[in-house]
Amino acid sequence: MQRVMHATHAKIRNMKEIIEALGDRNRFYASEKLNRPATDCEAIMHYVENGGALDFRNNEIVSKTVNRHRKKHRNSVACN
Repeated sequence: MQRVMHATHAKIRNMKEIIEALGDRNRFYASEKLNRPATDCEAIMHYVENGGALDFRNNEIVSKTVNRHRKKHRNSVACN
């Protein structure tokens, strides 16, 4: 069961990254750099070459850390 959950999470994470790489914002910047509309392949290469993939990975790590912290301290009483 654990292996299935990891595979499912990986598929979801990969789809989110593909959506970001092919999104309007990245496609705009790739097209600006090329001085013409970027193809899907060119948009993905632009995303990888300009740090999009690294930023995506770093955001995933931060998100996991924040969620882990929230779960750990969910029932804690706030200090004043």
